[in-house]
Amino acid sequence: MNYAGQDDIGITQAGSVYPHGGMVWYTMGILSAGWVMAYLDRYIISVLIEPMRQSLSLSDTQLSLVQGMAFALFFVVAGIPIGRLVDRTNRRNVLLFGISCWSLATIACGLSENFWQLFASRLAVGIGEACLAPASFSIVSDLIPPKRRGAVMGIMVGGTALGNAGSVFIGGLLLQVFGLHGVLNLPILGAVSSWQLVFIVVGAPGLLVALLLLAVREPVRLEKARAVIDNKAFFKFVRQQPSGFGLTLAALTANMFALNGFVAWLPVILMRIHHMPPAQMGTIIGAVLLSVGVITPPIGGALGDWLSRRYPAIGRLGPLLIAYPLLALLQFSWWFLDGPFYAILVFTVSAPLLGNIIAGATYPALTLMVPNEMRGQVTTLFLLIGTMVGIGFAPTAVALVTDNVFHDPTMLRQSVILVALPAFIAGFILTLLALKPYRRTCELTARAVGTAPGAGM
Repeated sequence: MNYAGQDDIGITQAGSVYPHGGMVWYTMGILSAGWVMAYLDRYIISVLIEPMRQSLSLSDTQLSLVQGMAFALFFVVAGIPIGRLVDRTNRRNVLLFGISCWSLATIACGLSENFWQLFASRLAVGIGEACLAPASFSIVSDLIPPKRRGAVMGIMVGGTALGNAGSVFIGGLLLQVFGLHGVLNLPILGAVSSWQLVFIVVGAPGLLVALLLLAVREPVRLEKARAVIDNKAFFKFVRQQPSGFGLTLAALTANMFALNGFVAWLPVILMRIHHMPPAQMGTIIGAVLLSVGVITPPIGGALGDWLSRRYPAIGRLGPLLIAYPLLALLQFSWWFLDGPFYAILVFTVSAPLLGNIIAGATYPALTLMVPNEMRGQVTTLFLLIGTMVGIGFAPTAVALVTDNVFHDPTMLRQSVILVALPAFIAGFILTLLALKPYRRTCELTARAVGTAPGAGM
């Protein structure tokens, strides 16, 4: 029969227990390495913009398309069918394809000789990385009990900061070693520009991660639905809990919107307004991401674990209630306190600290809202919304305020504040409104799949 909603969900593996032992932690290590490599390959292009522009005679518009649109377009489009594959097929194999795809595509970026080859390679990076979040979080949900799941998922999310910072450090170091506009003669490949070699060197280790992933077995799916799950089941389930999913996803997306607008324009603020040299700016931001951004997602996940046990009324949305008021206060204070030091301080506390605490709590909260066969799709749905709103619209919103409200490019800081501050306030209000609907959705799912209502929520 077709899926008819939460009343049809039933436990199929009564008495199933979560696995334990060395293979669980081996799997977690490989998944975490995958997150590091994904974000290293995703953002390494930002360090190579200038040498690519000169080598391939690219315009700024072409560079922006390669850097953003090419990746985001297929990351979003491919995410929907990939989410379904994760929920219906072998997740290890989906992830194996994804890691191999984005690693080979990154290497292909280094072999590109014109705009369209580079554009196509970045499309393939987006397709590969669309496999990562839904597959890895679904696997973790069948390896780690809910009471400890937040901290473990947070460790994986911490890999994003490590990969992001690594793209700045490793990319800059390799360019310094190879020369910004250097050309090297390599066996088989022949003459290779320095920026091409960086792509090749950064993409190759991902293939090693893919090989190590072959030793990982597909875990047994727990908390499964009893009824037959068709292609429309997930969205039917979402429509039956509109306030639970709508308010929760909106509350979580507010963080991505506000911080993407802030982070996208911070380097420009430091260089345009405070005249900070690019090398100094890159070193400072990379150091902040590496030192702060790696440890805060596990803190956010662990905080969600603790709050779900100690204060179940707020549960896994508790970190949002703590972080959003502080984020709003920081943005408000930035209006009155100018200078490069305070700009960097606001960035440090906002994005890699409080923002990553919310990020670390996000995915454990989402996985408890649906049965096993829908976890890939709920992750994909959040990333689809977050990518479109956060990466797609937020930076443009800041630019529109600068151009149409202030009519002054030196007012960029104020434009960021006018976009981010209302978003953080809205995030707090949406979280308050989402508490009861979120808990109700989780309890319905928990009872239906045979776990104790309130466990890990």
